[in-house]
Amino acid sequence: MSDDTLTQQTDLDVGTPAVETTAEIAARLEASPPLLVADHLDVTYVTEDGEIPACRDVNFTLHRGEILGIAGESASGKSTLLNALSRLQRPPAVTSGGSVTFHPTDGGEPLELTAMNDEQLRRHRWTSLSIVMQSAMASLNPVIKLGVQFTDVIREHEPDVTKAQARERAGALLEMVGIPRHRLSAFPFQLSGGMQQRALIALSLACHPDVVFMDEPTTAVDVIMQRQILSQILQLQGRLGFAIVFITHDLSLLMEISDRIAIMYAGRFVEMGMPEQIHGAALHPYTRGLRRSFPPLSEPIRRLEGIPGTPPDLLDLPTGCSFVPRCPLATEICRVERPELREVDGGLAACHHASATPDPREERTDA
Repeated sequence: MSDDTLTQQTDLDVGTPAVETTAEIAARLEASPPLLVADHLDVTYVTEDGEIPACRDVNFTLHRGEILGIAGESASGKSTLLNALSRLQRPPAVTSGGSVTFHPTDGGEPLELTAMNDEQLRRHRWTSLSIVMQSAMASLNPVIKLGVQFTDVIREHEPDVTKAQARERAGALLEMVGIPRHRLSAFPFQLSGGMQQRALIALSLACHPDVVFMDEPTTAVDVIMQRQILSQILQLQGRLGFAIVFITHDLSLLMEISDRIAIMYAGRFVEMGMPEQIHGAALHPYTRGLRRSFPPLSEPIRRLEGIPGTPPDLLDLPTGCSFVPRCPLATEICRVERPELREVDGGLAACHHASATPDPREERTDA
C-alpha cells in the first residue's frame, strides 16, 4: 500500500457528525447573524425567442455557519441561481430584479453584490465568497502544478503573504482534505478524480471565505468517494465555520448534510424546511415526487417512482401553478392562480393543497 493511500484512508476517517434535532437547528440558526440575503431575486435569459425567466422571486437568508441545500430536477434553475448569487453569470443571463446582500463577518457595512463592479467583486471573491464547480478539471488548470495554482490565488488576494507562506498554507489545506502535501508538485491530471475534487475544495478555502457555493461537487465521482468527500466537507465546515449553499438534484443527499433545504421548480422555490420535515412530511407534491425518485443513503430500500411528465417550457409557463401538468392534486384554482410561498405546518410551501400528511407511497420496504 502506498503512502498516498495510507494518508487518504487515515484522514478520510472523519466519523459521523452529531445529529441535531429540528429544534436545535432552528435555535442555532435563529441565534446566528445573517450572512447572505437574497431579496426577490430574478434572473432572466435574454434570447432571440424572448426573455426566459430562469429564476423568479427567490427569497432566503443564509446564516453564518449554515448549510443550505437547494434541490430540483435539471433545468429547475439551481445553477443559474448559484451563478447569480456569486455574480458569475454571463450573457444572455442577467439579474433582472431583486438584490443579493452580503453581511461581512467583521461587522462592516452590508455589501450589495448585484450592484458591484468587476473590481469590487474581485476583492471579495475567494476572501468572502468562493465556489466549487461540479467538474474539478473544468476549474483546475491541467498544465499548471497544484502548488502554483494555490499560491497564485493566495498571493493575489493577500499580497503581504510570501511565496513560502502561501505554499505552507496550500500544503496544510491539502492535508486537511486527505492529500499529502508533496502532491503540490503534481499536475491535476496526475490525480484521481476524487483527489481532484478534494483539491478543488481545498483551493476554494485558500483565502478563508465566509460562504462557499457548491454546484454538485460530488456528481463526477463514485458513491464511495461521494460519501468520503461529503464527510470531509462537513468536517471542514464544522472546523472552519464557513456557510455553504449546496445544490444538487439528489434530495436524499441533502437530507444527510443540510440545516435547511429549499426545493426549486421552474425557477421558483416551492418549498423550504428542515431536513426532518422534508424527509417525513414534505408539504409540496413535487417534493414528495423527488423523495420517491431517489434511494435514501442510509435507510432500508424502498420502491422508487419517477415524476411523470417533464418540467415546463419557461417561455410558455402555465398561468397558475407551474407544476399543474404533473401534479396528482391539481384542481381549478391551481390552473388559474399561482400559489405564493407561505407558512404551512412549520415550513414554507407554494401550493394550494400543501399538507404535512405523509405520502403512503413513501412507505419503506426492507431488502
